[in-house]
This record gives sequence, C-alpha cells and structure tokens, in this order.
Amino acid sequence: MGENMIRLAKENANQNIIGVEPLLNGQCNLADYCLNNFVKNIYICTDPVQIFFKKYPKLNFNCCYILFPDPWHKKKHNKRRLINPEFLQKLVMRTKTVYFLSDDYDYYLNVKSSVLKLKKVKIVLSSKKFRTANTKYLLRAKRLRNKLYYLTIDKE
Repeated sequence: MGENMIRLAKENANQNIIGVEPLLNGQCNLADYCLNNFVKNIYICTDPVQIFFKKYPKLNFNCCYILFPDPWHKKKHNKRRLINPEFLQKLVMRTKTVYFLSDDYDYYLNVKSSVLKLKKVKIVLSSKKFRTANTKYLLRAKRLRNKLYYLTIDKE
C-alpha cells in the first residue's frame, strides 16, 4: 500500500515524496490513504520506473527505497528483475542514497556485485539495518522468519 512512502511523507512534511507504482491496486490504495488522511506531499507515478526516468531525465533524488522487489527466482527470469547493472547505473547517478531490502539472498548478492561494478561514481556500501515502515512484505518475511538483507548505497 505504500506504507514506507506514507511514513516518509509524515516524517518529512516539507519534502515531496515520489512513489513509482505501476500496479493499479497499489496506486488506488495509496491515493485513497492520501485523500482520506490529507497527505499532500506524495506524488504517485503510474509508469514503470524505467519510463519515469525517461520522462524526467533531469530529476535527482535525495534517496530512493527499493523494498522487496520481485526476485524472479528462476534463472531464465532474472532478466525481469528491476535491479540490473544498467538500471543501477542510472539510479545511482541521480540519487544520493539508495536503500535496498530483500529476503532473497541471491538477489541481494546480485545487487551488491552490480553496485561494485558501477562506473563513473564513487560508492560506499553498507549492510547495516536501516529504518523502514512495516510493509506487507517486511511483515511476511518476519512471519516466515526469513533473514533480511539490507544494503545502503551512498554516493560520495
């Protein structure tokens, strides 16, 4: 439902929060919450993030949260993963800090190794836990007792 966007909007009332949510159900739930609770600093983009980047090429970000992206477990489906080297390069060039969280170790390792290969940017990596809202997928991972893999990517 965008729990983390709502948390960020409440904690940072003077900043704009952009949520890229291509799924209709997520858009509707987040818009409904914002309207019913008078949250005025969340903007919902209904396009996939790759199209969002093309539409707004000059937009830069203080931070970006990628929480529990679909891991596409089968090797033949790995190309469908949101985070790949090309996407990471674009994201990191436009963002001071990227927060990544998953309960899929393979995806975590893939992202970490991709970050280490980035060009034209100095990166500081951290696996320390960062603060986030109790999203549906975070609660599910905790309920299943899955290990959580945190990754913070800071651009120097």
